[in-house]
Amino acid sequence: MVLGKMKLYIEQNDGLSRLEQFSLDLLYGPLLSLEALRLYTYLLSISQLNIIVTYSHLIEHLQMELDTIESARKELERLMLLATFEEDNNHYLKLKKPLDYHAFKNHEVLGRLFVHQVGSERLQEIVSLLIGRRFDQKGTDISDHLSPSVLDNYNNQKEVSYRAVASMDVSDTFDMATLLIQCGETIFPPKLRTENVLKQIEGYATAYQIDYQSLKRYINESIPLEQTHFDMKNFKHLASINHQPLPPGDPFTWPPEKFLAQLQDGVPVINSDLYLIKDLKEKYQFSFEVINTLLDYTIKEHGGSLGRNLVEKIATSWKRAKVNSREAALKLIENEPARKTNKKVTLIKKAYDEKPPDIVLDPQERQRMINKIKGLDKNEE
Repeated sequence: MVLGKMKLYIEQNDGLSRLEQFSLDLLYGPLLSLEALRLYTYLLSISQLNIIVTYSHLIEHLQMELDTIESARKELERLMLLATFEEDNNHYLKLKKPLDYHAFKNHEVLGRLFVHQVGSERLQEIVSLLIGRRFDQKGTDISDHLSPSVLDNYNNQKEVSYRAVASMDVSDTFDMATLLIQCGETIFPPKLRTENVLKQIEGYATAYQIDYQSLKRYINESIPLEQTHFDMKNFKHLASINHQPLPPGDPFTWPPEKFLAQLQDGVPVINSDLYLIKDLKEKYQFSFEVINTLLDYTIKEHGGSLGRNLVEKIATSWKRAKVNSREAALKLIENEPARKTNKKVTLIKKAYDEKPPDIVLDPQERQRMINKIKGLDKNEE
């Protein structure tokens, strides 16, 4: 696959803390190119939106050549700010947060690299800043302060006005204007804001108490790159899967999307997992309870991993075994250790594994061969 068209799945990230941002700017910054820093901050923002992009999007948004982006990505990988995994011709990016100053300076490579490229004095200065040695408040405070005289002209009427504002509660009702401001025209073009679309968005937002950030993400994922239409079916799907109250009854009979969300403590299901579930429904034609049993088994038995290749390998074996219920799936899982134990192992002997047998010659035969060899020596002379 051409790299420019390769999809990028970026693991959700909650952003950097104030100290992590200091570390990125002051410690990692001097070791990175400006392109690498731009790529990191861009990916950090995209990760919080939970959208899928391609390298072509990076080229357009960052105004960089593909080779430059690839080089910047590898820079981030070398400094352990990014890990890249490839599967099914797609890249899965895992952003890593900067180390704090203590871990950075004591790291077996990073601290030495900073000293080598920037200098020990600069490292000592930055660490001192972050530790707070220069702001220990041991000196005399010469800061200017507010004087009580600033309220000399403050009167009772102003106090009444202030108390009215201070007592205001934050409204829990949905406000479409607030949502549109947060989305902006880039994410939600005005031409797609039809009365019917806005009415349905408001209805779902009110019914399921969806926060503005989630709504913004669902709207973005429901508009194709060409921005030709608003996919209301996809919007409803995302809203209902992540916010609908838990269905009644046995969790293994729930829709797989809701089951998986609960399995990962309410974290919204990412698009790659939604596509995987869709294939399990349509390609393998499994029922909800079989899919949920498969997801539960894969996550618990493989360290939380839900890689497509792994899931499809198990799904194919279940399809061959004609698994059509949760009971049949559990029976197959229970028998799996026995099958592994009873599996015959064939050892292939290699030439160097066997010691050649000792050759024992008859004494007379040995002497005859020696005489023959000596005779050959004489003939050559």
